[in-house]
Amino acid sequence: GKQQSPIDISPHVVTASAIEFHYKPTAAAIVDNGHTGQVNLAPGSSVEIDSVTCALVQFHTHTPCEHTIAGEHFPLEVHLVHKDAAGKLAVIGVLYEEGADTKALVPLYTKWPAKKEAESKLGKSVDPMALLPVNHSVYRYSGSLTTPPCSEGVVWNVMRRPMSETKQHLDSIATHYKNARSLQALGDRKVQ
Repeated sequence: GKQQSPIDISPHVVTASAIEFHYKPTAAAIVDNGHTGQVNLAPGSSVEIDSVTCALVQFHTHTPCEHTIAGEHFPLEVHLVHKDAAGKLAVIGVLYEEGADTKALVPLYTKWPAKKEAESKLGKSVDPMALLPVNHSVYRYSGSLTTPPCSEGVVWNVMRRPMSETKQHLDSIATHYKNARSLQALGDRKVQ
């Protein structure tokens, strides 16, 4: 396809409409699905993007980051995966840099399952808002999944501002997988 992800994003004035977040702390379980650590979330959290409601299904990690900003790589990228009523996907990408401990990724560096495909319920609820920077502005573009089958039609929303996590915690997550797809050509697509 010609609308593949991830891409290198050139910084510019954002024209994407604001995302309305309707996240709440929820029960969750973590699974090592063979290519990443994925936290499956109970129903109840959603976003509205251009008046379309999309339910938050799960979040997972890529190390190092997949998207880059002006060629800058970050050690980690978190993808919050949403699905609308028609089954179309919208993903919010959050880039993480080395810095202060935000405690947002606790399940990923303390509860990673010992066996692949084994789901482990988390004792505490997970607040997806904790994964997001304070500034919610995003770069938006039409792209694809970054893992096979790399299906297109995904509405990508990459946060303009990064989050931070300690080097120790980032290294702990990275010990499991190096799972970043290489950058893809932007082609004639526009990034809002």
